[in-house]
This record gives sequence, C-alpha cells and structure tokens, in this order.
Amino acid sequence: MQDFINSYWQPALYSLLVFIVARLCNKLWVAVATMVIKQNLYEKALLAILYDRLFQACQNYIAEKRISTEELKNLEHLYENYHRLGGNGTGTELYNRCRELPLKE
Repeated sequence: MQDFINSYWQPALYSLLVFIVARLCNKLWVAVATMVIKQNLYEKALLAILYDRLFQACQNYIAEKRISTEELKNLEHLYENYHRLGGNGTGTELYNRCRELPLKE
C-alpha cells in the first residue's frame, strides 16, 4: 500500500502543489505589474499638472514683469517637484526667467 501511495499519490500531490504555487505567483506578478503601470501613469499625470501650474504661474509673473518673494518661493517648490519627476527643459527655462524678474516691494 505504501508503494502505491509513493508511486502515484505523492507525485500527484507535488504536482498539484507546484501548480497552485505557480498560479499564485502568476497572480502576484500580474498585480505588481498593474501597480507599476498605474504608478507610471500617476507620475505622468502629476508631471502634467505640475507643468501646467508652473506654466500658468510663470506666464503671469513674466507678463507682470515682477514677482514677490512668496510667489518665488511657491514657484521654487513647484519647480523642484516638477524637476524631480523628470520635467523637461521648458519648465526649467520658464522658472529661470522668473528667477531673473525683479522682486516686488
């Protein structure tokens, strides 16, 4: 009887266990891949929002031809996060132009 169990049931149970573990790993892999894709989309969306806000603020300050210390600090905060997310040179150029503006008194 022991030979029968060792010959047929033990390999079958090992195969079943391997199958279950493989399925769980696959589901985990799909979940992680989905989270990574969503994270990339969130980063791109946030970068677009930061760029839009940076662009609008810079256009306003450049048109006004001056900027206050508080506005410059806020703009710096926007730019730093924009840059850390991989923002391109357009935002940097606008930010640098605003840094050169005279300060409001």
